[in-house]
Amino acid sequence: MDNKVRLSGRIIKEYARKFTPAGLLVITFLLEHNSSQVEAGEPLSVKCRIYCILLGATLASTLETRLVNVLGFLSQNSKLQLVLHVNQINFLDEGK
Repeated sequence: MDNKVRLSGRIIKEYARKFTPAGLLVITFLLEHNSSQVEAGEPLSVKCRIYCILLGATLASTLETRLVNVLGFLSQNSKLQLVLHVNQINFLDEGK
């Protein structure tokens, strides 16, 4: 079964960073996406927010307000909320 998601947007909130028992850094954030898509030949304005989790990254600075492109997979947390587990993050606003 396929489960691959690529999404770009702005990180609007970064939650407190934590560590796993194995010492991996856990970064959790809320990603907001806005775009214009075409559905059934009609333009559609799309806006969504999704919780994301990034494990084992070596990011020193805060991610809040950063414009990013993420690649990962979807899962549910213990509250049955949809979460995007990020395998790759690219910053679209480097140097700004």
